Amino acid sequence: MRDASDSIISANAGGKPVGYTCSDTLMRILALLPVVLLTTVLSVAQSFHSQDVSGLYSFVKSGDTVQINVEPDGSVSGYVSRVADGESDRGQLIDMMFAKASLRDGGLEFTTKKVHGTWFQFKGRVERGRGKTKDEEGYFVIRGTLTSVREDVNGHPTPLSSEVEFKSFPSGM
Repeated sequence: MRDASDSIISANAGGKPVGYTCSDTLMRILALLPVVLLTTVLSVAQSFHSQDVSGLYSFVKSGDTVQINVEPDGSVSGYVSRVADGESDRGQLIDMMFAKASLRDGGLEFTTKKVHGTWFQFKGRVERGRGKTKDEEGYFVIRGTLTSVREDVNGHPTPLSSEVEFKSFPSGM
């Protein structure tokens, strides 16, 4: 049984009363709530993935870095800068340009060009880190699998894979 406080009565074009209860309205609102929440979550996720994650990141050893450049068209370029540890180049600073790279939906992949018989392959994700602003270390964090490939004197490659985490440097650097 409905009372006056539970019903809203209106008339349709034919003048016949049409009614619905406040609980009907609440049910309609609750039915739309998941759609609104999903739209909001997708919007936030899209805004993160469209952020420019370009910048300088830590690399494997202290003093080594990786530079990521995301161009306006979405293409990715960059390089690994590291202190060499091979017998012939130990202590030299070497820049290893990306031979190929991509960033799609937060997934980052790159392969460097071979320098002195060594190259890197990376596959992972770019995520928001603990830094509150881009001016703080770790605003973005890249996590994934890095494979270091070294050729022996006969040119046979030896891959060594490990899980890594690269933190963004403050944007003012």
